[in-house]
Amino acid sequence: MTRLRDASILVVGASGGLGRDIARLLADQGARLILSGRDRDRLEALDLRWPIITADLADPAEIVDLVARATDVTGRLDGIVNAAGVVAFGAATEVTDATLDRLFAVNTLAPIRLLRAARQGPWPTPPPRGVVPSW
Repeated sequence: MTRLRDASILVVGASGGLGRDIARLLADQGARLILSGRDRDRLEALDLRWPIITADLADPAEIVDLVARATDVTGRLDGIVNAAGVVAFGAATEVTDATLDRLFAVNTLAPIRLLRAARQGPWPTPPPRGVVPSW
C-alpha cells in the first residue's frame, strides 16, 4: 500500500471532474498537493487549500515551468497525477488541423513531457515514488 501522508503530488487537470475527485481523495489521505489547470478561477472554486499553478499543456515550455514551480513548492515532487485532457466533437472529416494539433499536444505529448520534465528535475537519491530511474 502506498503511503500518501505528506507526499508532494502535482495534480494536473485538477479543475476537471476526474482531477477534482482525485485531488480530494489525495488530500483526504494527507498528501500535500499542487493543483494545476488552465483556469485559475475553476481551481480556486474547488476550495482546496493548496497552491495553484496554471499552465497550458499544449505549450512544452509551460510544462517544464509547471514541474519546476511545483517542485519549488515543497522542495520535492513525489508524484504526478495527469487528469488533464481535451476533446473535440463532430465528424472526423470536419475537425481542423489546429484542433488535431491541440488534441495530440495535450492528450499524447503532454503526459510524456510531464514525465520527462519530472525525470530531469533536481531529485534527491533515491528518485521520488512513481519516477522510474533509467541510470
